[in-house]
Amino acid sequence: MFSFSDSVFTYSQDLDNKGGSEYWMLEQHSGYIQKLTDSDSRRRDIRNCIDELTGFGKYWFVNEFDINCRLRFSGECIIKLLPVSCDVSGRVSPVVVFFNIFELQAENLSRIVFLIERKLGRKLSEKSMEGMNKLEKYLSWPRWFLFLNVLFFSRSTK
Repeated sequence: MFSFSDSVFTYSQDLDNKGGSEYWMLEQHSGYIQKLTDSDSRRRDIRNCIDELTGFGKYWFVNEFDINCRLRFSGECIIKLLPVSCDVSGRVSPVVVFFNIFELQAENLSRIVFLIERKLGRKLSEKSMEGMNKLEKYLSWPRWFLFLNVLFFSRSTK
């Protein structure tokens, strides 16, 4: 599977409903944000990861807010956020964020929110923001304790 150890990636459909999609990358150590071009091979890897984790990943309960999290015990994780902003047809267009839960640095969550709101043009709900704050608390835990939480509180999707 594609490695998310040094970067965080986002996927979302374009808000203009012309069938396009946007892929962005956040480098964890530098904070550099980059839009992936159409020819970037990582786009295909991200789509494959969506399929794999959605189909076979464990559901991890973050909290009762607007965060849907699927992961593997190795740490590959996707969260789906439902923003309050809609596309041109009035539908909610979710944003999918990919990272390694054991590698993600808590301070990068604010950069992820910046990327979603400023680069993707979506406004996150208060519930989504509360969920991101809860995730930030989880990321402050020692990694072995976080692993135990994932081990005991994740559920099979089947």
